[in-house]
Amino acid sequence: MALTSFQPLKIALLLLSYKCLTCLSTLSNIVKNTVFAHLYCILILLFWCNIVAFMSQSAIPYRAVGVFLSLIVFAWATNACSGNRESGQKSSDPNGRALSFTGELAFLDEVRDTVSVIEIAVAANDSTRSLGLMDVRNLETSQGMLFIFDRQEVQSFWMANTPLPLDLLFADENRTIVHIHTNARPYSRSQIPSLYPAKYVVEVNAGYAMARDLQVGHTISYTITN
Repeated sequence: MALTSFQPLKIALLLLSYKCLTCLSTLSNIVKNTVFAHLYCILILLFWCNIVAFMSQSAIPYRAVGVFLSLIVFAWATNACSGNRESGQKSSDPNGRALSFTGELAFLDEVRDTVSVIEIAVAANDSTRSLGLMDVRNLETSQGMLFIFDRQEVQSFWMANTPLPLDLLFADENRTIVHIHTNARPYSRSQIPSLYPAKYVVEVNAGYAMARDLQVGHTISYTITN
């Protein structure tokens, strides 16, 4: 098949759409935001529509629409990804962000004996879960954060804009610990998956899980005062 004047443009559109797709995929997993999820689905459709247009030699009006939508979505996704990268940089505020501790959480062993107890800040909605321990520079050994999700599913975290190394303990809807990730690196953008479906995640200072001999199969119990 001979090259047409449209083919370089079509190839460029496919590459741009794929870049947008990968950016939004990462953001939707990290932020757990329905807007990103919807845009991700739209971009999948747009990506395949461009493939169809690439293979078609007669759909010139359709290709024009594809060009317009591709450029809009690409501009948005590039801006979103750039903002996300910036959030992974160190904050200039030397004091960091202060937490409000509104509850208490206990780690229990297999026979329900208390292993240790910590004060907890609670993240139970989209905004507080997205913020997490970002820019928190002071966290006592006896303190941590409890993330409560609306439903049990495989969770994914990262350490963007988080200056403290952390242990993450993932627990299912029965509050049984199903996975422990130790010593998460500050400011890392690597994904930290729960591996198994989880509804609760506890973040504590790195080394806490090993020092208290916390294990998969242990459980958590918490009370929230405010």
